[in-house]
Amino acid sequence: MSNIDKEHEIQTPSRRKAGKKITINIAFTQYEIIQKISQSLGWRVKSIDDDEDDSDLIWTDCSVQPEKLCKMKPYQKINHFPNMHEIARKNFLAKNLNKLRKLFPDDFSFYPKTFLYPSELSSLKLYNTSKKFYIVKPEASCQGKGIFLTKSLEGFVENERYVIQEYITNPLLIDKLKFDMRIYVLIAGCDPLKVFLHKEGLGRFATEPYSPPNSKNFHNTCMHLTNYAINKNSENFIFNSDPKNDNVGHKRSLTATMSKIQELGFDIEKIWKDISAIIVKTLCTIQPSLAHVYKACQPDDPYNGMCFEVLGFDIILDETGKPWLLEVNHSPSFNIDSPLDYKIKFQVLQQALVLLNLNPDNKREYDDRKKKQILFRTLSHNKQQEKDNKISDFKNAQLKRATWENSHIGDFTMIFPSSNPIFDNYLRASQQIWVESTGGRILNKDQRPVSQEGTSKALSSMKKNLQYSTKKNDLTVFQRLYKIKKVKIEPGPVPPCVQLDEAFKTQYFKSQTPYSFIELVIPKKIEERSRYRSFPKKRISNNHQHFEEMLKEKKFGERLAMLGGGKNTQPYETPLQICSVITDEGLFSDPQRAKFFKQLLFKKLF
Repeated sequence: MSNIDKEHEIQTPSRRKAGKKITINIAFTQYEIIQKISQSLGWRVKSIDDDEDDSDLIWTDCSVQPEKLCKMKPYQKINHFPNMHEIARKNFLAKNLNKLRKLFPDDFSFYPKTFLYPSELSSLKLYNTSKKFYIVKPEASCQGKGIFLTKSLEGFVENERYVIQEYITNPLLIDKLKFDMRIYVLIAGCDPLKVFLHKEGLGRFATEPYSPPNSKNFHNTCMHLTNYAINKNSENFIFNSDPKNDNVGHKRSLTATMSKIQELGFDIEKIWKDISAIIVKTLCTIQPSLAHVYKACQPDDPYNGMCFEVLGFDIILDETGKPWLLEVNHSPSFNIDSPLDYKIKFQVLQQALVLLNLNPDNKREYDDRKKKQILFRTLSHNKQQEKDNKISDFKNAQLKRATWENSHIGDFTMIFPSSNPIFDNYLRASQQIWVESTGGRILNKDQRPVSQEGTSKALSSMKKNLQYSTKKNDLTVFQRLYKIKKVKIEPGPVPPCVQLDEAFKTQYFKSQTPYSFIELVIPKKIEERSRYRSFPKKRISNNHQHFEEMLKEKKFGERLAMLGGGKNTQPYETPLQICSVITDEGLFSDPQRAKFFKQLLFKKLF
């Protein structure tokens, strides 16, 4: 084992108990550093090309399709999000940023003016002037392949698609060299969004002294491009052979690069704050898309942690110290070409994996949770209670996760959720754009506040509100639904069948009859449609008018008196008996009209 390996072996966290090892599948990655980090953490390494693999962690160099995520178990993790190409591909990044720039032109001015060829060629010609230079990139290229500078907007290859970006002609220089910074960002969740920024990264330098572009030097890629894949082939490139001396060569640590910038008189804290804002704003543009696909594939994941991603943000500074976003890499290179590479990338990846809290007991916890859900569905049949249980599981999982992250954050800094409320506006605008462009809708809103201050308050309140709500009494629910009210009538108790609403106390029977306590309120104007389509609105109104006149007739009163007279008189009759009086054939010659009044009375009584 080399000295570097021994150094990192000492710094690794304590190993798990024997017999309970985390398994990682590295069949889909070419980077040796992943295997070394896994071994240093005491994990069991596998290399199986099988869709049914049950490893705790799957590491792949390629993007992840939704079909792959759907087949995974909730206790598994994978190092990519479906739909991350929305910012990883240069053309999609430009589209998403341009949408938010139209709404927030001042806040989204952190990337050079960008156009898509050929779709936005006309807009580019209107914007173009004779003094501008452009950097042209194939829309899906990487490692600097196919990139060139141009001043003319003609002569492009037909049937090719490019991203044409205004060239920054006044970059900040260190040792007379142009440079950019590779910033490592961990996306630990998408719904809600959770972002961590690592303090260490890489400073990548060009190999020839910089001078503004002109007709003689704009073809010199080693002067204008800072890509490592291009400059490492230059005879001027200096490799760093000592990881402790990380401020020399054409690839330096981010810490050493920032120190150089500070020596030039710039405020490092402000630059870090601006870079953090750029990262969060960029991720806000695709958060609705990430959350939609993730929830569609794994709707029952309370931890919001099956997917994670280590992104590489390429940032450049101009001569005023303003950071500019160049591109985002969803598969940044983890090759180890020098001891400095090994030191920085090992540190970033190891701390990212520790922060994820991979635990062999997650599988057992998942099985127990599924058994409880099945048992509850079998015995309860209460959908509201099941929904409350899911919310409680989510709060428990997020509380457990936040506790772990706070104690194992290492050199990462959580930059979102943030205390800055302006990011909430970007998220809402991005959600509205996503809804309008896709025709979808946001099904599951974030259960927690977006701001960091609100998150801490929510986590403290979660401990007090984790008890399930009690089941409502069936009688209470029944009374609420049917609005049953007890009416106190003298003499004697009222039978259940005559528990009528106060609106039914009669105004028609003023005489002392067994039905004097009942009021039939029949509106003269009916706006709602009858249940029977054969009844037009006119006829309904006529029936109501006839009904009121019929109740005032002497014949109807006599029938009631006959029903309640004699020694066997019952003081309280049932609604069915009342209905039989009203729907007597002697009162109604039309049986269809009698059917209507019977239905109307039953609707009023019940």
